[in-house]
Amino acid sequence: MKRINTLLTCAAAAASLSGWAQGNLDFRPGNGLSAQSADGLYRMSMGGSVQLLTVGSSAPSPSFAAYPSLGFMRLQGSSKPESAEFFVQMNFAEPTPLLDAWVRFKTKWSSRITLGQMQNVSNGLEMLVYEDVQSLPWRSIASQAFARSGREAGLLMDHRWVRDRWSLGVFAQVTSGDGRNSFGVDSRDVDLGGLKYSGRLEAGLGEPMPDNRVLQLASFDRKSRVLWGISGSYNRGASDAIGEGHGTFQMFRGAESAYPDYRKWTADVLAMHRGWSLYGQTTVATATGLQGLQRTPSASSLLRPQEISGYLNLGRSFLAQVEYVHPSRWAAVVRRSLVLSEFGSYSASLTTDQVETFVGINRYVVEHNVKIFAGYRSLEFASSPAENSWVAALQMRF
Repeated sequence: MKRINTLLTCAAAAASLSGWAQGNLDFRPGNGLSAQSADGLYRMSMGGSVQLLTVGSSAPSPSFAAYPSLGFMRLQGSSKPESAEFFVQMNFAEPTPLLDAWVRFKTKWSSRITLGQMQNVSNGLEMLVYEDVQSLPWRSIASQAFARSGREAGLLMDHRWVRDRWSLGVFAQVTSGDGRNSFGVDSRDVDLGGLKYSGRLEAGLGEPMPDNRVLQLASFDRKSRVLWGISGSYNRGASDAIGEGHGTFQMFRGAESAYPDYRKWTADVLAMHRGWSLYGQTTVATATGLQGLQRTPSASSLLRPQEISGYLNLGRSFLAQVEYVHPSRWAAVVRRSLVLSEFGSYSASLTTDQVETFVGINRYVVEHNVKIFAGYRSLEFASSPAENSWVAALQMRF
């Protein structure tokens, strides 16, 4: 029923665009159907994307699957007099489609305040790139080991200084630490831990990223730029393996409920030059506040240090990705990812040592708006057979 209501809301918004726009209606691939008031002060647009994915595996056992991996619908708008904008993004290829739903205000000092469900800035640049503008069909294991969608409900404040050849951005965020769509089943389903505090610092050299362009790792404009970022988060009382949920596990101090704190640090760099793009990322996830934690109210079930890795995803990850986009819009991309568990010898650890190699060719017909991908992926584990698969994808972003 919720999905039907969402679809009806989007359809009603699209149907009202032409009347509201007073004849100023426009459609562009990637930007969707947009309407603007006669004085240019108000704007609304509706769009989406569809990605069809085919995966054939040869090991450890032959398999084949073809399915729509993305079914995005987006609705966004802005009001210049109020210095406000809103954004709603859903993926109907998932059981719970809502991804982003926020409203943003710009202050007189050019700072921005965002309220709602949005991407968490502590997850690194790859997680801040939307799913339908990735260079490969899905994100790396380096990011997926310590994040899911990366969305959470909360408040974000940021400020950017942009000059001709450099830029600096500061982000501060407070979120629920429950992940996306974590509003509870009913009034009794409440957050079992505390809030998550996140921050990010970005510094750029060279040609600044255009404000009206969706963040992506591919280099289409062939400009030269370097963007460094460092981010971190502190989740007080995490009750989910990566701090994007609640109630996954229960712990105690004596007879009272208690939970460990989950910390994560990420550093990333993106360099672009004449169609080349090089991206690197490293993440460290640790736990603290373990003193006196018990698995049950019984004092005899005291948690040993390595056992925390059976409840939280702990360890390190590294990522390197290189892509070259030819002026003809043919592109070659290579990604290498590594995940290392904090307690590699502990058999019950949620994080396992693994290596991912992904090689592919992109045909950007109209950049990410019409894209064809074909590639090969290998996933190697320390103590189990490797997984090898061929991947093909067709995407249209409207």
